[in-house]
Amino acid sequence: MLWNCAYQGLICFGPMNGKQQTIVLLEEWVPDCRELSYEGALQELALRYFTARGLATVQDFAWWAGITLTDARRGLESVNNELQSEDINGGEYWMTSHRPAPADEDSGVYLLPGFDEYILGYKDRSAVLEPESAPLIVPGNNGVFLPMIVVGGQVVGTWKRTMKKKGVEIVIHPFGELGNAKEAVFKAAEKYATFIDLPILNISVYSPLT
Repeated sequence: MLWNCAYQGLICFGPMNGKQQTIVLLEEWVPDCRELSYEGALQELALRYFTARGLATVQDFAWWAGITLTDARRGLESVNNELQSEDINGGEYWMTSHRPAPADEDSGVYLLPGFDEYILGYKDRSAVLEPESAPLIVPGNNGVFLPMIVVGGQVVGTWKRTMKKKGVEIVIHPFGELGNAKEAVFKAAEKYATFIDLPILNISVYSPLT
């Protein structure tokens, strides 16, 4: 019932009430929405997708949006003058023409949540995740994506947090040896603890997952 009401544009997720998700009327939560034609919607969707997730292929876009490849191409063609493309291993990849430069303090190491768009945003994930490691992100292929560790653009492991009364415990599960990246992973964990305003009680690194 909730899905159907959301699909019809009656409701959407609202703010959290403690640990509980609230549901609100869409017309009250987004009072000044735009009415788009089908072509306009394809154009808007394509521009937003490739701006946020490029480098990506039109096949990635079609898969992510749940639309036909024909419609995905129509959307891309309507905005390709605002994007730029690159040929990588014979495939055409698109991205925004206005990519921000990385901050000087950016280490390239991130602790991402489960179900992050870094993985979910693409049909082909081999550019950032070795195919043999994919089952470690979704154990048992049960549809539950674990939080990920990203180093230099590559998913190199998973991590888990346990919230305690006095702080947070973090467990790192690398796919292989972290080597020189270990210290940067620890710093990323410290940034996360600062973000949630809790001290780190302990960081454990398990043996590489296989």
